[in-house]
This record gives sequence, structure tokens and C-alpha cells, in this order.
Amino acid sequence: MLAGVDMWGGSVLAVEPTKPIRIVVPFAPGGSIDTIPRLIGERLSPLLGVPVIVENRPGAGGNIGAELVYRAPPDGSTFLATPMPLLAVNPHLYSSLRFEPLKFEPVTVVTRYPIVLLARQSLGVSDIGELLDFARKNPGKLSYASQGDGAVGHVVFEKFQHDAKIQAVHVPYKGNGPALSDLMAGHVDLMFSDLIAGMPAIQSGRVKMLAVAGETRLTAYPNVQTIAETLPGFVTTSWIGIVAPPKTPEAITERVATALKAVLGDPAITSYLEKLYAAPAGEGRQAMRVELDSASRVWADVVRRANIRLE
Repeated sequence: MLAGVDMWGGSVLAVEPTKPIRIVVPFAPGGSIDTIPRLIGERLSPLLGVPVIVENRPGAGGNIGAELVYRAPPDGSTFLATPMPLLAVNPHLYSSLRFEPLKFEPVTVVTRYPIVLLARQSLGVSDIGELLDFARKNPGKLSYASQGDGAVGHVVFEKFQHDAKIQAVHVPYKGNGPALSDLMAGHVDLMFSDLIAGMPAIQSGRVKMLAVAGETRLTAYPNVQTIAETLPGFVTTSWIGIVAPPKTPEAITERVATALKAVLGDPAITSYLEKLYAAPAGEGRQAMRVELDSASRVWADVVRRANIRLE
């Protein structure tokens, strides 16, 4: 049973005290998609008045954990912490999904983080303009790494090379780490990565950040161009959001969203996210739904055009 309480005078959501709230992370422990929900969960518990447990359910590109939440009772006890691609890209990649990603009930976007284009240091190009000039004069001679078939680095590069009218050879890896390692070693030329994962390689000096895929340049790297400055209209970022099982009542999602916004307003959370080059978001359920619908249409076209299919 739910009962709203004054935001600052007590818990914003009271659930039966013996029933904790579970936030499912559909990936293995470690990495921002795991650590950020854990940090948020610790601060949600006193606001919601019940324990908040983060549970990892990895496998099948996030689909196993997502299906678990999809089929959970819509009673406010189970939520999914998810990156945007799991909901907007996976339905177009997998032919046998046993859930419908866009039927989840959005709660809020927790944090946004940049996607960046990385290059091996020895490639010999200094910015995105030089890269496109070289690629157009040498079709098929560049290679790009990804975290695996259908992963973010794959679909984003497919969109990039289509929009830029270039051709590069895809080299898939099993995860971000191996892909970055081969980029640092010079075995592949390029790679899209979220900045959080790519930062150690950038700071080591063994890869070059050629461009940012977001709308604006990064405050910490003001000399690194956005791709859109050279290729107008090319903008893509990623985020981590919270969704609930289908048919979860709006009263529940709104109350949890209110608690999440309070957590995201905590200066300690903002400081932590800034260290990861991420930013607190807090968009509500309607804005999140509109963005997911739009992103799903964009990535459906990319996946279809590139003929990417996974089982």
C-alpha cells in the first residue's frame, strides 16, 4: 500500500516495511551502469522509507535483467536501471525478444554522459575534419572497433559513416576493455566510446579524442570539437534511466521520480557524477517517453540500413 508523505518531513513513499525495493542492473558488477544505481540507491532508501537493493542480472546484452523486470508485478517493488540503448536499440537488433522495451513505464533519466570518437595516436589526423577528408579519399582503409555486434560503438559508428558518407571496416570485440586495448596498441584506427569508459585511455595519452558526439563541447576539453560542427545534425549521447514494469500506476512512478530528483540535487551526487564527466538529469516520465520513442525510430533506421541482427 502506498502513502505519500511530505518530501522534507519524512519518506516520500512508504511501502510495506518488510518488502524492499529492488533496482535490477542488467549487467555485471562494475562500470558506471552498476556503480551509479548503487550510489543512488543508498540515498533513496531513507527517502522511500524501505531498503533499496541493487541486484545484478546480466546476460544477453541486458535482455535477461530487462525481461525479469518486465514480468515483475507492477507494485512499485521492482525497477530497472538501464542505459538508453537497451530500450531504444535492442528491440531492433534482436529477433526474439520476450518483452517490449517501449512498454516499460518511464520513471526518470538519472544521468547523461558523453559519447566520444577516439583514434589511435599514430593515425595522423588531428580533428574530425581531417579524419573525414582522409576517409573519403581512402574508402574502406580505416577500421573501427566496437564493444561487440550491435553494441553502442557499432550502431553509432554505422550512423556516423552513413551520415558522413565514408566507409570503414568493423572489428567487433567482446566488451569495451579489449576494444580499447587494441585501439591503444594501434591494431584498429577508431572507436566510439562513452567518455567514462574511455577516459583512462585518453589520459594515458595512447589514444586521441577526436570529437564529441554531443551537442556541445566538453568543459574539460574545450578544444575538442563536436562532430556536429563538421557534420551538422550528428548528435548522440547516452544516459542511464530508471523504468518500472508495464502498467505500474503513475502514482508510484511519480513518487519514485520525486525521490530520485531529490537525490540528484544532492551536491555530493553532482560532484561524483562530474568526476565521471556525467551530469545529473532528472527528466520526468513524459519527457523520457518522448525521447525513447524518438530514439527508437532513429536507431531502427540505422539497424535496418546496416543489416545488424542478433539472436
